Amino acid sequence: MRSFSSLAKLRSRRRSRESGAIIFVVAMTLVVLGSMGAYALRAAATETRTSGYARASSQTRYLTEYGALGVTHILQGPSAQFVYDMMQNPVTQDGVPGRPQCSALASVPSTITQQSSHSCRVFTSDEASLQWTALNSAGRRPALDPWTGVGSPGSFGTHIRGNFLVEVTEPMRMASPSGFDQNLGFCFASFTLTATATTFPDLDPSNSTGILAGQNVMSGRAHVTGGPVICGKGGG
Repeated sequence: MRSFSSLAKLRSRRRSRESGAIIFVVAMTLVVLGSMGAYALRAAATETRTSGYARASSQTRYLTEYGALGVTHILQGPSAQFVYDMMQNPVTQDGVPGRPQCSALASVPSTITQQSSHSCRVFTSDEASLQWTALNSAGRRPALDPWTGVGSPGSFGTHIRGNFLVEVTEPMRMASPSGFDQNLGFCFASFTLTATATTFPDLDPSNSTGILAGQNVMSGRAHVTGGPVICGKGGG
């Protein structure tokens, strides 16, 4: 029967032959756990960025629809005649000095003489808000509430800004719908709306690279019926 001291020496010799194997196992375990942690952090960061991109895309799409709906409201009722006459007048059909020109007509050849083919009216977000009820000291409610850096997050949340532009083209006079009194001398008109919306991060304006990198742009087109307009006025 072995003595206690001989057993202790035997165990000591066995441990000496292991040469730090347990340290190797622990180190490998820590490496695996660290790799799993790094992968989890990377996956979480990717998911956060993806959800941010999806949010910005949804905001831009809804902003496009919002602009189109706002201008559609302008084309209903008495203001439809004003817009229709302006688009039919060669002097004002392309807007007024300083107003953005219609990119939707960029591909229309100048050889086309039909007046309605060159008619255009551009509505900015500020102009679209002129129709809405006055709810603030400025005399009207703005179409978009910008984030000011403090307090209210605005229309898009913190650190995000946006805007829209709507181009109205192709004014075409239409017959009155069924049930509308033909003796009133009024018709309706169809318009093509090209709405373009942009959302971008609220950064220092000098950081154009960062703004462009985070910018989302979306366009949508709709054909709407506006009016009524006087049947005997204009062409198309």
